[in-house]
Amino acid sequence: MKLHLITLGTFIILLLISDIEFREFDSKFSEYRCGQPEFDSLNKEFKFLDLPFATMTYVPGGTFQMGDIRNEGDFDEKPVHTVTVSSFYMGQYEITNRQAATITDEKLYYFGTCLDCPLETISWDGVQLFLQKLNQKTGRKYRLPTEAEWEYAAGGGSKKRTRFGNGQDVLKITEANTLLLQKTQQKDFESKSGFYVRQVVTVGTFVPNALGLYDMSGNVWEWCNDWFGDYNSKSQNNPIGPTTGKYRVVRGGGSTEEPAHCRVSNRHGNAPFFNNKANGFRIATSVR
Repeated sequence: MKLHLITLGTFIILLLISDIEFREFDSKFSEYRCGQPEFDSLNKEFKFLDLPFATMTYVPGGTFQMGDIRNEGDFDEKPVHTVTVSSFYMGQYEITNRQAATITDEKLYYFGTCLDCPLETISWDGVQLFLQKLNQKTGRKYRLPTEAEWEYAAGGGSKKRTRFGNGQDVLKITEANTLLLQKTQQKDFESKSGFYVRQVVTVGTFVPNALGLYDMSGNVWEWCNDWFGDYNSKSQNNPIGPTTGKYRVVRGGGSTEEPAHCRVSNRHGNAPFFNNKANGFRIATSVR
């Protein structure tokens, strides 16, 4: 009986010690548990690098009408179709020269003198190399947004679909970095705001949309992950585009584009190896 008591007492002590150790382990490593880290949907924002403008914003999933809902766009914006996207995180800003220079060899890209302006003159293939290096550095799984995710986020999510990525249906000259068509507007824009058309400006200069995302219209065209292809009229869940193609999707327009090309539903495609000076990108990641 005494032996049993000692064994039972030892067992209880071991349980208490194990419980203390488990609590310490659980507290120390709780950020790595499924559903607990930055990717938790309860965390609305987190930093992917310890640099300015390196913030990821939570985009709650939902259902929306994808395409030219106002019947004002090009043929490739039709047919309008119902799309549902899962929750994800998206870069609050376009990737900047400073961020790219921190991650990659500067010989691979052209870095502008404005460190907090968006990286431009980058191909889709070049973006993949950046993402590979960023994921190696951070241990995360960052990627380009799908075309559906991009349009959903640019339009403000599922609550209200706006025409432009600044959260409005009208694009004012002080609310996005786009090509201004009237010389009087250009002069007014330059003299009062201190910025110049036909060149990029610091990310986050203009107003964000309803989700807190900046420069979804203007500044630089943004690469998406999808191959460019025709729309399907059927409802879709988390579409990822065609399996093959010739061009990759770019969205959002840029500083050299008129406002019509900066609409949320406007689409364009470039060859994945094409280093267009107007092309940049922002990153995304899935919610675990």
